[in-house]
Amino acid sequence: MLRVSKLILFGFFVMGMGMITGTFIVQAQRINNSGEPEPVSFLPAIFNSGEMTHTVVDVGPINPDDYMYGVEELGAWEKHHWTLLLIESEIITISVAAESSVNATVAVFNSNGDLLIEQNKSGKGYLEEIIQLTVNPDETYTVEVFDENGNSGAYYLTIVGDQVPAVLSSRGILNYGETREDYLPENHRHFWYFNGQMGETISITTTAELDTLILISLYDSQADVLEDEHGNPIEYIEESVIDIVLPETGLYLIWLEEFSYDATDYSLYLSAH
Repeated sequence: MLRVSKLILFGFFVMGMGMITGTFIVQAQRINNSGEPEPVSFLPAIFNSGEMTHTVVDVGPINPDDYMYGVEELGAWEKHHWTLLLIESEIITISVAAESSVNATVAVFNSNGDLLIEQNKSGKGYLEEIIQLTVNPDETYTVEVFDENGNSGAYYLTIVGDQVPAVLSSRGILNYGETREDYLPENHRHFWYFNGQMGETISITTTAELDTLILISLYDSQADVLEDEHGNPIEYIEESVIDIVLPETGLYLIWLEEFSYDATDYSLYLSAH
């Protein structure tokens, strides 16, 4: 006869695909025919609770003609829903730049709840984009942002409509020591992102074609322009921004434009020390 006298939880963990599993140690005693206990044995047992599901969080309404938003915190196993309120735009581009902990998926649903498009190509800490999506200004859409594996972290959301006077484009996430080359069309602005730590000293350097000039602006996680050590805004600075101390840990946005809105090839270098 086997009698279980104790059940001891040895540990548990969450699998990557949303399955909660755990390992138990069962302390058991066997009673012999004389009614006396035999030596204690330990038996492993495995449990599986089933698949985790996401919790929908309604973040708020957004308008693609107001193209820039601050960082939003994505909680563990959350799906963020943004109600897209169109005014005039018929073509939109949606960009999500996430912290290195988040493998962001971005999706768009129509007013009937039908999935129109879902994008997840880049992996953790990279830019996800839905480019040139055709929409009807008379309809209401939902933009959904989540991590399939339930990871938490911050992300930067930008939505650009075709009614914005200058075309804005999110280009990617920079790492320190990295140089990126790109083409800035006429009347365009480029967004670049990076993950920074409080107290780091960073520099941003650009080069461009002859007779063109790149202007740099730097924004924090609330989409507020940063200031230098003298209290001057880091906004529309020519060519380079040198030795800026970051005030907080999080995602930052670099805004680039050409002085006369002319087209140019350019390079961008980000460093920290």
